[in-house]
Amino acid sequence: MRLPYLHDVHEFETPKDSGAMNPHTESWMFSTLDAALCAHTVILMYHSIGDNPVDPHSLHPDIFARQMEELSRRRVRVVGLLDALNEMRQWRKGLRIVITFDDAYSDFLTNAAPVLKEYGYPATVFAPTGLLGGNAAWDSYDKGKVLMTWSELAELQHMGFSVGGHTVSHARLTECSESELERELRDSLLQLKEHLDGSIPVLSYPGGYFGHRESLAARKAGYMAAVGVGSRVANYPWTNLYALRRRRWL
Repeated sequence: MRLPYLHDVHEFETPKDSGAMNPHTESWMFSTLDAALCAHTVILMYHSIGDNPVDPHSLHPDIFARQMEELSRRRVRVVGLLDALNEMRQWRKGLRIVITFDDAYSDFLTNAAPVLKEYGYPATVFAPTGLLGGNAAWDSYDKGKVLMTWSELAELQHMGFSVGGHTVSHARLTECSESELERELRDSLLQLKEHLDGSIPVLSYPGGYFGHRESLAARKAGYMAAVGVGSRVANYPWTNLYALRRRRWL
């Protein structure tokens, strides 16, 4: 199994001569010196964990289990999202990994949570609050995927995982009017606070679509940070907290 390769203090990526990352290989190479000299926060992004070949965003449970095993075997430090943000502020040196899941799919409880608990790994699930208990109506690959209910989100919190916001309706925020943008962000945060004790005020931009307007709106709505996606995986103490980068491990 291959993880991205940290070849300098600026990038965390696959070596140019290795080809695409292959989840069945078993080599992880990174520069210990680089990791020690700079504070790197790498945020992994997952969606559904299931056997669903029609959905490219779904990862087979066996592959997910092998990935977590690889993190453990390599003794990589895995921390919760809020802990990572605090360490970034403190300029704490070294490499840390954060595990996140978008969309709050119900297969998290059956296919991801037991594996994460086995290794003692924290994770954050980002939930579209207005769609809980329903299906992934926005998804262009498989609209039948089932989302967790509020009670199931509370259950995963009791298991030690955290829950953040993913708007109300999984809206593409860059296409929202000003009033729609405000409502999607504000109401999602309010609903999380109403239904869950201890939810975290961190936003995941649906589809990774955001710009300056959306990041300002997230801050105004009361979020302390927001995650998207990006070509550069690592986050540093100087990274904009409303433009945190994530990458799928494929």
